[in-house]
Amino acid sequence: MTARSRRVPPHIDAVDPDMAKVFAEKSGMERLRIAHEAWAQARERLTAFLTAEHPDWDAEQVRQEVARRLLSGSD
Repeated sequence: MTARSRRVPPHIDAVDPDMAKVFAEKSGMERLRIAHEAWAQARERLTAFLTAEHPDWDAEQVRQEVARRLLSGSD
């Protein structure tokens, strides 16, 4: 089965083995940079989503919900 034809599980509990190999080849600083960029992108996208979903919320309400979700999940 090729990487393109693999089935994606409904819930991911662990790092994909192929991605683990990629990350293992990176330096500690590179891994930290990647993690920070992923977190920043998630924060930006969540902020945009919540702003569009709740046009009645002010910036502080959006910021608080973004923080809550990033700290404890969306449910």
